[in-house]
Amino acid sequence: MPTQKKIKPVILLYLLISGITAPALAQVTRSPALEWWVDHAKEGWELQTESGMKLNDGKDQKIQILAISRLEVNITDTWRIYGSVRSRLEMLDNLEPGRPVQREVARYSRRFLVGEHIDIDLRQFYISATRGRAGLKLGKQETVWGDAEGLKVMDIVNPRDFQEFILDEYIDSRIPLWTVNAEIPIGGAVVQVLWLPDKTYHKTPEQGSVYDFTSPLLRPQLPTGFQEIRQPGSRPGY
Repeated sequence: MPTQKKIKPVILLYLLISGITAPALAQVTRSPALEWWVDHAKEGWELQTESGMKLNDGKDQKIQILAISRLEVNITDTWRIYGSVRSRLEMLDNLEPGRPVQREVARYSRRFLVGEHIDIDLRQFYISATRGRAGLKLGKQETVWGDAEGLKVMDIVNPRDFQEFILDEYIDSRIPLWTVNAEIPIGGAVVQVLWLPDKTYHKTPEQGSVYDFTSPLLRPQLPTGFQEIRQPGSRPGY
């Protein structure tokens, strides 16, 4: 049949390619570097969707798609590298209208913005080491104080993102900081020493956003007859 004449060359070509590439693939599979990576590295991916609407008029308030990737590499029993990246697509652009200025965030900690609807954020990236009860963690990280569910009395190291006021999950609203975190055993206790060179503070909602602070205690109102004049400002250390 005519079709058989066309199929045979394809089969021969497939067998030829397989014969050439199979030994190479087998060699890659037996590579010590690849075997070490498989044994010591853990990768994770997570896809989330979030939406919300106003109760008074039923209009959509936010529609978000989040992609979170995590990588953990156990170099040895005591040395570890961890990193996580969050990519977020906000379809409605109500939480941060326009292109966010990120004035409360240090320059080296700011998100990478793609237009007005997409941002990519390096959530954590650190190397940690332990020896007995002593430990050292260097890099961008979260420092959690207190384990009480829903209570944030002691958890004061990392600033918070208030773009959704207090409705966002606390673990998501916590802003990681570049930190030197050392735990030093002294007698029967362990002393934690923190150095925070990251000048990032609480992130308040963008002006004109859904959760914009309107209280005169937080946003003073101009008296009648006065005109507001805005000028670019600077912060200490910039």
